[in-house]
Amino acid sequence: MYHENAAEAEFSDPTTEEVTVIVTSPRGRNRPSTRRVRWALATLSIVLAGCEIPNFKGPQVQNISEGFQRQPDSYLGRRMFPDLEVVHHDSWVSMAFGEVSRIIINGHPVVLTRADVTSAQNAARATATEPVTFGDVIQYTIDERQAWGWSERLETAERGLDWIAFHVVIPYDTITYAVELFSHNPYFKRVPDTLATIAQSFAIGEVTWNIPLLVFLGLCVVFLISFLRTRAERRQERLQSIRLVKFKKEDDEEDDEGNDEGGESDAPEEPQDIGEERNAPEKPLGS
Repeated sequence: MYHENAAEAEFSDPTTEEVTVIVTSPRGRNRPSTRRVRWALATLSIVLAGCEIPNFKGPQVQNISEGFQRQPDSYLGRRMFPDLEVVHHDSWVSMAFGEVSRIIINGHPVVLTRADVTSAQNAARATATEPVTFGDVIQYTIDERQAWGWSERLETAERGLDWIAFHVVIPYDTITYAVELFSHNPYFKRVPDTLATIAQSFAIGEVTWNIPLLVFLGLCVVFLISFLRTRAERRQERLQSIRLVKFKKEDDEEDDEGNDEGGESDAPEEPQDIGEERNAPEKPLGS
């Protein structure tokens, strides 16, 4: 009997009283479709690992807190650089807890420096109509660029901490983005550094490719697939080889064991008739 899909099959030959075991290869292994799926998954893994996909198409802050809605027509009462032309504008607004919070992004077609940021802070301090507290100008790294910013807060004896703000400037090769955040939200007032964290997520928002990482991952995947393919081919070759293993049946084995123990011949003994031996005439003496 032969089993086409089994790894092993056996059949008996009544003429030789032997059992033959045949080892065959199961069907359906290493199908081309399976290999194509593996290559597709490997390629997709490399692409996802070697590129960085932004949360929002930019220029944009990438980590927006819950509750903010994009409202491009929202503006602050006074921009950080009121005398500069605005070539890009975007904004987000939140009304959580009934208190307004804003994120304003303005792009100016110039490359600004730390000195320009310090001048902007001095101008804001000079025009303040309330006792606003200004923090120092601090250097940051945003979108792999050098940036400068400062924090503000208004706190009075009558109103307590009324609002907080954060301003940062990120210069690029031909344009500078000014990101300003302003909030009355009690949550942000309890954790004022959250505004700086949101501003530091600013990015141009383009898909970036890590070429060295892509090359390295590609080589690793090619080596791994080659190794797995070689191992599968060797295994398939072993399974495809046919082994004929012959065994004698159990009756012959038992007879052989009995002969070995008694030391007797396999030939049957001749029957002996006792009656004939008694009735046989006696031979005369001396004959």
